[in-house]
Amino acid sequence: SEFDIDVDCVIMALGTSPNPLIKSIHHKIMRTGMSQHNALILILGLACFYIILNISAYNYLGFSMILITDIMIWVLFHLTINHYIKKKGGEVFYIEKENDDN
Repeated sequence: SEFDIDVDCVIMALGTSPNPLIKSIHHKIMRTGMSQHNALILILGLACFYIILNISAYNYLGFSMILITDIMIWVLFHLTINHYIKKKGGEVFYIEKENDDN
């Protein structure tokens, strides 16, 4: 997709090689010790939660408050995932180092 291409361009501009599989959310979740199947279920559950939350909040909150709430939940989700990755002894931020063969 166009978004992936834009992200890859930014990643290359920062001096690292684009490897979208390793940097994807399901690989981050799997670093907590979850299987691929459980990571998929978690991602689908989170997506359903967002849909239900946003539809429910539409009549009570303005767009800005819904967006802020979504961002706060997403940040909390990542902090929770980071906690479990650290607890397992893994690296939260996976940075692929390029080999220098000079």
